[in-house]
Amino acid sequence: MTDYLGEDAPEIAEIAEIFKKIEGIFLNIEHDYLRFRDLWDRNIKTPIYIAEEHKEIIADWASLDSYFENAAMILGSVVCKYELKGVVPIQADLVTAYCQMEWQAAIKPAVEKMGGHVRVVAVLRKSDAGWRLVSYVEAPLAPIIYMGELYKLVAQISSLR
Repeated sequence: MTDYLGEDAPEIAEIAEIFKKIEGIFLNIEHDYLRFRDLWDRNIKTPIYIAEEHKEIIADWASLDSYFENAAMILGSVVCKYELKGVVPIQADLVTAYCQMEWQAAIKPAVEKMGGHVRVVAVLRKSDAGWRLVSYVEAPLAPIIYMGELYKLVAQISSLR
């Protein structure tokens, strides 16, 4: 088994489709958040979900449901875009996928959006239903990275140019 699946491996398209489905769920989070559960391997007892904005690690089905129910209530809009960077096999039916994700969201009642970039690492298992999530972890950029980008932006719009 190779360290990385090649771009033409059939699993790549199937796994990329999982992230496309997540994008669609977030676009309509008020109505579709329960569809997120369908992307998980229902045979595991402990789904691991680590959201960048959530202090606690989510490690059970009830907490995962609660997290998304709350998100559906407070988010006015969400747009996210995943860029699958690679897939690493762990065993025949288990892989680690890693992505870049950009997001924008508005928290009710605000209409102004905020956004960011996170790295995502997910473990997926192949089941009869296709590839399903086992764990999903968002790793935000450190504040120093954002500050550096802010300073560059200010320099671009500065009257001192």
